[in-house]
Amino acid sequence: MTKAITNSYNFFSEYRMVLATFLFLVCILTAVFYAFNLYKVIAGTVALDALNNQVLALSLEVDDLDSRFLKLSGEITPDELADYGLVSGKVSQYISRTASLSRVAMGGHEL
Repeated sequence: MTKAITNSYNFFSEYRMVLATFLFLVCILTAVFYAFNLYKVIAGTVALDALNNQVLALSLEVDDLDSRFLKLSGEITPDELADYGLVSGKVSQYISRTASLSRVAMGGHEL
């Protein structure tokens, strides 16, 4: 029994430095993995915050343009439209609501 204890003690004492180095490397790799994942989370949070700021800026600009459009469109009158050449259209031919399809086709207004 004493020989078995001595053999196991000798085995661990011989490889103690190897085991300690192995455990130290495992700890270092775990710390690097943790730091990498922490960096990914922080980078993702910063990117999401920047994206939210861009969306907010675009939304404010669209709202500003929309309010300017509504303000300008409220100031347009038919007289101003006529100055730019926009006039009411004239009806050249009138199609009766009660006309049959054959009459409409004969008049050149095919459906």
